[in-house]
Amino acid sequence: MVVEDENTTNYRQLSRQTANALQCGLMYKFWRWFSKYQAPQNGRPPKDWICFSSAEETFLLRAGRRNPDKLARFRMSAKIHKDPWKCRPIVCCVGTVMNDVSKWLDYWLQKLKRHVPTYVKDSQQVLNEIATLILPPTAQLFVTDADAMYNNIDTDHAILVITWWLNDLDSRGLLPLGFPLDAIREAMELVMRNNIFEYGDLCFLQLLGTAMGTSAAVMWATLYFAYHEVHTIIPKYGDCLLYFKRFIDDIFGVWVGTPQQWSDFCNDIDNFGQLRWDIKKQKLTSSVNFLI
Repeated sequence: MVVEDENTTNYRQLSRQTANALQCGLMYKFWRWFSKYQAPQNGRPPKDWICFSSAEETFLLRAGRRNPDKLARFRMSAKIHKDPWKCRPIVCCVGTVMNDVSKWLDYWLQKLKRHVPTYVKDSQQVLNEIATLILPPTAQLFVTDADAMYNNIDTDHAILVITWWLNDLDSRGLLPLGFPLDAIREAMELVMRNNIFEYGDLCFLQLLGTAMGTSAAVMWATLYFAYHEVHTIIPKYGDCLLYFKRFIDDIFGVWVGTPQQWSDFCNDIDNFGQLRWDIKKQKLTSSVNFLI
C-alpha cells in the first residue's frame, strides 16, 4: 500500500518493527502508571496521592491484560452534509489499552462540565434556551465552526492549559471529591502522546493534535477551549453576549455589542493556540445550522 501527500506535521509513518517496539514501551509506561496509583497492598503505608478505587483497579488491570499488542485502526467516512462533501478521518481505538485508559480519563473529565459555562448537551437545549430570550433590535445571531479542531489542538499547549486549570480548581477546592489529580495529569500524557495506529500494512504515530478516536477526545477539546472562554472571552465580552454556547467545535451566540467590539471579539476568539474559527453572522429571520 502507498500513501500519497503524507501529513508529516501531524503523523509519522513507522515500520512495523518500530510500531511494535513503541507499543511495548507504551505498555511499560502503562504498568508503571498503574502501579504508581494502585492502592497500597498488604498493609503498606498510604501514598501521597489519590489512588484508584477497587473498581478502577479491576477495569484497568483487565485492560492491560486483554490486548496489550493491539493497535488502533484508521478508516474514513464521508461527510455528505458538507457542500462539497469531504472525508472524515477516523481512528478506531476500540479494544486497545490506551482507549481503556482514555475511558477512565473521560469518566473523570466529565465531572468538570459544571465548570464550563458554555457547555451544551445537545441542540434541543439550545432551542429551549433561546426560546426564552428577548432580543433587542440590534441583536445579531452568529455561528462559528473551528477549522479541524482536533488536529489543530497543539498537544503541548493543551496539556499545559488543562493542567493550569485543574491546578486552579484544586487550589480553590472546586475539584470533585476523590478527583485523582496526579493520575489524571499523567493519563493525559499517556493518551494524547501515544496514538499508534495502523492502516492496511502501514503503521503511524500521531505527532500533533487530539488523539484521534480516543474516548476522552470530546471532553479534552471541550475543556481546552473552555479555559480561553472562562479566562478571556467571557470576562472581556460577557456584556456583549446575550447568549453564548459551544458544542465541541461549534459555537452559537447572540451578539449585542458594537462593531469595534465585534472585531476585537473575532480576533480574540482566534488568539488561542493554533485554533482558527470561521465566524459568520446570521440574520434573525434566517435558519441557523448548528449541531448538524
